[in-house]
Amino acid sequence: MKPRIVALSGPVGAGKTTLAENLAAEYGATHVRTRDLMAQRGQRTGVAPPIDRAGLQAHGDQLDAETTGAWVAEELAELVEEGVDGFYI
Repeated sequence: MKPRIVALSGPVGAGKTTLAENLAAEYGATHVRTRDLMAQRGQRTGVAPPIDRAGLQAHGDQLDAETTGAWVAEELAELVEEGVDGFYI
């Protein structure tokens, strides 16, 4: 089965995490947070993401600038290549 991916986007505090957790519970999906993808990338590159919200935002902005926004898709592709099948939110 091909993996299915649902991406949620919105400003800080908009309820993305709550919605993702509810969808994951309802449909048996895997909830993948952007910070999880940053940590995954950091393990490969040796650049650990910051812990605080402002630092995470700045780190994400830097990754976006360096990769023209492609880093999220690249990290999701890594999960799929590792054989984690299913439905991702």
